[in-house]
Amino acid sequence: MSAAWAVVIEGDALNLMLGLDRDSRALAASQAINKVTASTRTELARRIRAEINLPASYVAPAQGRLAVTRLASPTQLLSTITARGRATSLARFVTSASALNKPGVGVSVSPGRSVFLKSAFLIRLPGVMGETDAAFGNIALAVRLPRGARMKNKNTARVGKSGLYVLYGPSVAQAFENNSGSGLKQDILPEVANDLGIEFLRLISRSRNA
Repeated sequence: MSAAWAVVIEGDALNLMLGLDRDSRALAASQAINKVTASTRTELARRIRAEINLPASYVAPAQGRLAVTRLASPTQLLSTITARGRATSLARFVTSASALNKPGVGVSVSPGRSVFLKSAFLIRLPGVMGETDAAFGNIALAVRLPRGARMKNKNTARVGKSGLYVLYGPSVAQAFENNSGSGLKQDILPEVANDLGIEFLRLISRSRNA
């Protein structure tokens, strides 16, 4: 899932551009896009963490879960921020649990809000080494359903044929943009447009005064 923003030049910017060649205008536009894209990615990460109880490292650029995947150039005035859609292991949000394989686990997905899942329990997933999106370390949160029962929640993954399901929390992409098209992506667009206009005007003004 990705979002892209391009510069719209109007109003005072047109007056400031008089006397500037096309290359100078294109360079200023690409620089404005790239600067605002970087700051927007940082702000999106902050807002995602305000909604989902994740450490800053989880949405750091190097992790690739929320990253600038394309920068603008003078010939391509487009940048892209990509939010990864892979679900996050619910084990990451566990706040209390007695022991592996024993039911009764406290979970805090949203900051400041906790729920107790009396039927869920922590399990160790064989063959999962280190921290992945499938498990936190090699630990996952799971439930076991009676024979023939099915999970209605899509944030699950069946393990084998024993009725065991691993549970997941929301992905970074779900906070970024949900199935209805709303989410942080839409919320932040007016700010992005405003920041782009301000930065573009600043660069154009600097170019004229150079």
